[in-house]
Amino acid sequence: MRKRFFLSLACAAFFIGSGCKPDAIKPANPPQAQNVNISGTVAITNSLTADYTYYSSDGAAESGTTYQWYRAADTSGAGIASIVGATSKTYIVQIADAGYYLKVMVTPGAATGLTPGIAASSVYTKQVPGLTPVAQNVSISGTVAYTNTLTASYAYYTPTGATESGTTYQWYRAADTAGTSKMAISGATAKTYDITVADMSYYLMVSVTPGAATGPTPGIAANSAYTAQVPSTFTFNGLTYGIIKSPTTGRIWLDRNLGATRVAQSSTDYLAYGDLYQWGRPADGHEKINWTSSTTGTPVNGTTTTLATSDIPGNALFIISYDSPFDWRSDGNSNRWNVNPQIQCPPGFQVPTYDQWNQEADIKDAATAFSLLKLPAAGLRNNGDGFSSTGTAGAYWGSTAFVSNGSSSYRYFASPSAFSSVNNYRVFGFSVRCIAQ
Repeated sequence: MRKRFFLSLACAAFFIGSGCKPDAIKPANPPQAQNVNISGTVAITNSLTADYTYYSSDGAAESGTTYQWYRAADTSGAGIASIVGATSKTYIVQIADAGYYLKVMVTPGAATGLTPGIAASSVYTKQVPGLTPVAQNVSISGTVAYTNTLTASYAYYTPTGATESGTTYQWYRAADTAGTSKMAISGATAKTYDITVADMSYYLMVSVTPGAATGPTPGIAANSAYTAQVPSTFTFNGLTYGIIKSPTTGRIWLDRNLGATRVAQSSTDYLAYGDLYQWGRPADGHEKINWTSSTTGTPVNGTTTTLATSDIPGNALFIISYDSPFDWRSDGNSNRWNVNPQIQCPPGFQVPTYDQWNQEADIKDAATAFSLLKLPAAGLRNNGDGFSSTGTAGAYWGSTAFVSNGSSSYRYFASPSAFSSVNNYRVFGFSVRCIAQ
């Protein structure tokens, strides 16, 4: 940059023989516009602002700074053209800008001294959206936890003024907030989304594609940021539950029995035994056991020999039956764990079917049951008022009913090597381990 110099009149008049020295001649620098950038949301009818830092080495105040806005076909400046009349610090994005990239040139001016300065340019904005609708500021509201509902929030805008219609949504899950292993969630195409067991330990995101009732549509999809990680545990009926994945089938199970206070630490961990349910009966208190050791437990409530006449007995007593078909109900209804309120599992889970238990073919005994799915050997409560095989075997209900003989499916395993997946009397009290639907 060529510098200009000022020489005081006094020094000029007496320069020769006056003692005036050349170092009295000082350069004058023009002002600068530093760090030029554009602020504001790039969309038609929105206002953009030229931001910059004014600097003068001479301390001159800013005055007379000028601006010129430009549009170009890409960020390299192809086809650049000045926008007629766009000479203010702010600029309202026009319909004519659709599809282009914008930048601003700032030429700083000073109140005194050498002026104007050298023009400085911003970088280009992103591409100006066209006349199609826009979903701005997409975000997700709601508490990130299993069974909770999340909502896609956004501001709808279209330069044509058309009302919103036909906006679509797609929810995604990923392994981290960078989007690793991102996958579209099947069926998750509404504005709201209910978090499922499959989302546990993942991060969620929603994409919104805005639609307009008239004019060009749809717009360009806009994404939210990812949520926090979905917790891998949750509370159900006052107890904490997590999930475990079967190495045999890949199916997701609860990580502990219904009613258990923790995940089994061994096959004889009585704190993981949990409740013993009569088949298809609601959680009305009959299932509660006060476990005091790996082989000993005391029922919390008493017993009765009066059979129930409905799926909801209306009491917490364990129903005893010594007569065939050895059922706690009087009419042999076989649809008990298929309708509410008999379903005991958390939302998104169910009592496993006969086939689902059979598919866990690697469960051969108490040791493999514990190793693979953390299933403890809680034994069973018999059709009288006693316990059997506590600490040596596990008996787990299945939801499948065998109507012909009034029995129901269950999975049985023992130590050291006995196992079966057949049927047994519904009056017995067995453990329940839920599987994801």
